[in-house]
Amino acid sequence: MIKIILIISCCWNWSVFAINDWTQEWTQRVSGKRSLEQVEQDLKSSKWYVRAAALVYLEKNHIDLALHHARGLINDPALLVRARAVGVMSKSRAELDQKLLLQQLTAPINYHKNQSLFIRRQIVKNIQPDLLLKQVDLIDQLKSDKDIEIQKYIVGLISKNRARGVKHVN
Repeated sequence: MIKIILIISCCWNWSVFAINDWTQEWTQRVSGKRSLEQVEQDLKSSKWYVRAAALVYLEKNHIDLALHHARGLINDPALLVRARAVGVMSKSRAELDQKLLLQQLTAPINYHKNQSLFIRRQIVKNIQPDLLLKQVDLIDQLKSDKDIEIQKYIVGLISKNRARGVKHVN
């Protein structure tokens, strides 16, 4: 029992230091004055938190550029970078962005060991309801999704639209 506590304690201290290091770098990159060239380089960084910070910086200062880069980062290997990209794209109602979000809803990268990752909930809630409801096969699939939150959202969306007089095809 004592060994387990000691190991957890050692790991916890190490992870706290690691988190402090990257949060300091994150804060400097997001809040500091940066040239677009620096931000472009950050978007290509091997560190996930640098890519995410660059996207946050662009979102705060250059939303059009942020949207442009979010379209590419939606496929980033790092979950938190993808989540940030979804956050940026959720501000856009452009058809291209909505279609990319639809594709990501069922993309294998947004599952881990056949389990839905939180990003899918974020995606489904940021797709325009009318566009989502037109995807009959997808809606039927999502009604029985393994992720209970997604099921609830879809059933609620269908119910709201029925109450408004809009009917789901199935």
